[in-house]
Amino acid sequence: MPQVIQTIPVVIKATSFMAVDTSPTGLTVQARMFANLGDLQAKIGSIVDTFPLPRDNCRSFSSNNPVVTIDTKSLGLSGNSLIFTVSGSVVVWDCRENPIPNSKLEWKNDGPFGLSIPHVVTWPGSPIKNKLLSQPISASIPITLSPLSDRSIKVTLGQPDVKLGGQPYLAAIRDMLLGLFKVSINNLASDAIKSAVDPAKLQATLPSDFDRLNPKITKASFIDVNGSPGAEIDADATIVAANLTDILKAIADKSATPPSKP
Repeated sequence: MPQVIQTIPVVIKATSFMAVDTSPTGLTVQARMFANLGDLQAKIGSIVDTFPLPRDNCRSFSSNNPVVTIDTKSLGLSGNSLIFTVSGSVVVWDCRENPIPNSKLEWKNDGPFGLSIPHVVTWPGSPIKNKLLSQPISASIPITLSPLSDRSIKVTLGQPDVKLGGQPYLAAIRDMLLGLFKVSINNLASDAIKSAVDPAKLQATLPSDFDRLNPKITKASFIDVNGSPGAEIDADATIVAANLTDILKAIADKSATPPSKP
């Protein structure tokens, strides 16, 4: 399943398995799908690098100009959850308007008799910037996959666990830093992860004939797939004996239909 996430191409590889059990009362069809998220794990750093985090240290003439730098990005598996982790630093800058303008002397040929005379040209002075504080910071976000109903699944992001390093600051500054990471990182991660692990695309990898049997999703979770983070979806469909002949005939008729010419 090739797709583009935040301009980065990612391929999710999926494999489906089917099993059929018969009994005097009817037939049970079981399906199991595994999706390998190894490519997403390998490219999570490049995806995070595209996040539009605050980077302007003079966005406003105030003492509230945070610049966020993320050095470490990872996506791993812990139990049945994906764990999205980032760490880096937040530097808060004070930026003020410069009361002293810049100036330079330009000579122009606009004097009497075409003589060149000097002109003083001014423009706003460069802003005055001061670094107020630098704070190491990290955030981990748990992500789970679960059935939403008998026919659908959902991806859920938990609350970010944000930790501040370095010296303690005033409560207002601490809350600002925590809020910046909780809101920015959580929202951006939600968009990227939910786009990569699209429930509709995962379910679409199951055979279309199986979907016609109105299967019930019994399990949806993140698991280890050949050493990489992955997803598993299990579903069952039960066909009572009275309906079995009609369903098998419909599938057979579909298989016997010749493909249309291009």
